[in-house]
Amino acid sequence: MRNFYFIFCLFLVGCTKNTNTAPNESELTKHFNEHHRSFDKLRSMIISDSHDLDYFQIREGKIGEYDLTEKGWSKDYGHYVPFSVVTGTYRLTSSRYDEYVQLLKSTKATAVDYYNGNVAISIFSAGFVFGGCISEIIYQPDKISLSRPSWATTYYQAYFDENWGAQTKCN
Repeated sequence: MRNFYFIFCLFLVGCTKNTNTAPNESELTKHFNEHHRSFDKLRSMIISDSHDLDYFQIREGKIGEYDLTEKGWSKDYGHYVPFSVVTGTYRLTSSRYDEYVQLLKSTKATAVDYYNGNVAISIFSAGFVFGGCISEIIYQPDKISLSRPSWATTYYQAYFDENWGAQTKCN
């Protein structure tokens, strides 16, 4: 029982710390304004490179369903393929992937996701599955609409123009 209590307390402290360090509205706005051109470039690239996929993600060490491990690129654990297979699967050049990685680093983002025309660029995440925060810069081709999820105990949002906005969600 003591171990459970200790883990529970650690969980609560970790969640509080995540909320305290997560970007609020003014920080989201500042980050977007500092990197607007790069975010727009990431948006343009992921839309173009998603081809006919409904969902596509790129981050350092991840392209679509493939993850880079110490043994190589893999979609299925234990089945490793060369980088050329990964880039060929997604019709992506290695220089294009490098461009994504550089843009993500320069904007301090960790991932860019495409989902049915919408783009989310992750700029902050911390914590656990049931006690974490995520902040995203979001592009929607139609007028952007953001709303607080029912599970979010802390929520910040910022609108930049008709298509761009940002949100921080913590649980």
